[in-house]
Amino acid sequence: SIVHWIVRNADSLKVRGAADVMLGFWLAPLEDVRWVPMNQGQFHDHPDVPGKSMFSEECTGASVLVHRLTPQHWAEDFDPRTCHLQCPRRWHPLPVEEGEGDELDDAAAV
Repeated sequence: SIVHWIVRNADSLKVRGAADVMLGFWLAPLEDVRWVPMNQGQFHDHPDVPGKSMFSEECTGASVLVHRLTPQHWAEDFDPRTCHLQCPRRWHPLPVEEGEGDELDDAAAV
């Protein structure tokens, strides 16, 4: 299985970078992997990302993976009883300086 292949090769796999990109990078040389397209609206940044993100979208029932969740987003937007994520857009009055926002989680499954 793919999971076993990753475990067997974990010591030689590149680990720095976005989790989704790294997983694709690791799986690229494997044959007979069935890829499922992530249509628009299924894979995006949280709408409350500080600064600007061209990938920022509201969470919907179609959201599968939401990037850039902060601890505040988890506390305010995630309901652990239902495993449901609400992503209300909040106001950011000032652009974020370079280097800020690095505490954002790389990705979170919805």
